[in-house]
Amino acid sequence: MNIKLTHIICVLVLAGNFLISCNKHGTTTNTPSTDTITLRVFKVNEGFGFDILVNNKVVINQTQIPVIEGIKAFKTVNDASKTGEFMIQKMQKGYFPPTVNIGDLDSLGVSY
Repeated sequence: MNIKLTHIICVLVLAGNFLISCNKHGTTTNTPSTDTITLRVFKVNEGFGFDILVNNKVVINQTQIPVIEGIKAFKTVNDASKTGEFMIQKMQKGYFPPTVNIGDLDSLGVSY
């Protein structure tokens, strides 16, 4: 009985460590603070999209409004710009990918 309990505890500890390492891998990045992050807004067929570049290399290409149902471009340059800047702020805090939710879009005043 002690051997089974020991095996169960070992499996639980290993599983917990695995989950913790996966969560950290998906949410933070160790991008040096010397990296240059820029936003480039561009026209798409039905509106606007944006690229986020790190050291002049595209790391995010956003041609549609994230999170919402369907495929819709940003209606204005300002909406695309506000969302891109919000995502850059998250990246500068160490989050990658920089997620956006409906509440974020609403607080930014993005039309969708």
